[in-house]
Amino acid sequence: MSPTPSAAANAGRDASGVRRVERTGLSRTVAIVVAVVLAAVIVVLDQLSKHWAETSLAVLEPRAVVGELLQFRLLYNSGAAWGMGSGITPVVTLVQIAICIGALVYVVRSVRSVPWALALGCIVGGALGNIHDRILRAPSPFHGEVVDFIELPHWPVFNVADMAVVVGAVLIVLLGVLGVASDPAARDQTADAAETSAAETAAADTSAVEASAAADGAGEDASGSDAAADTAAPTGREAADDQDAMGDHGVGSASERRP
Repeated sequence: MSPTPSAAANAGRDASGVRRVERTGLSRTVAIVVAVVLAAVIVVLDQLSKHWAETSLAVLEPRAVVGELLQFRLLYNSGAAWGMGSGITPVVTLVQIAICIGALVYVVRSVRSVPWALALGCIVGGALGNIHDRILRAPSPFHGEVVDFIELPHWPVFNVADMAVVVGAVLIVLLGVLGVASDPAARDQTADAAETSAAETAAADTSAVEASAAADGAGEDASGSDAAADTAAPTGREAADDQDAMGDHGVGSASERRP
């Protein structure tokens, strides 16, 4: 008895062991812990670095670190990058809060992968670091100015929180390009369903072909029987004609022998 398509697909996966390894992802709890712990570390580092900058640097006075390639320059930013949105600081703050909430919801619902948990942890931590400034710093809640102090050539001054957000965003792009799923188990279930469907379709096509071949064979057998019957019919008629001819010949011979 041949195995069913589903059994064959499962057997192939068990033999290779690939799917079984891919399905050993993180649990929801572990994924949340990884993201939250990383986010907390980033917030702490961001706030410590901002405190250092405020106590060690003069506002707008550059301090060379690596020549002109990397400098420290303290400034307070009420907007986003390059000072954009400085007049709508509450809107910028709400956007950052929405990004943070969206990332956390995605972690809870869909992330079971270490790289994805790390990437989203970076984004959440960076967003929270700047949200802290927006809400708790002067001049007022939701109008607070963010402390920036890291400067590169031809680039807006930024901070540790900004770095974390950029790193998280780049990592997410790379994971998408490389095809790394945020939930390996869900991806494998989808692949399993596709394989099973394809196997069942192939089996159905094979059955249809076999049924068609059987029908063609039956048709050929019927045609052969008809041809045999047609051949047998003339043979029977010819035998009857021969018998009639022999009978006539016998009668003629008897008549010739009479006196």
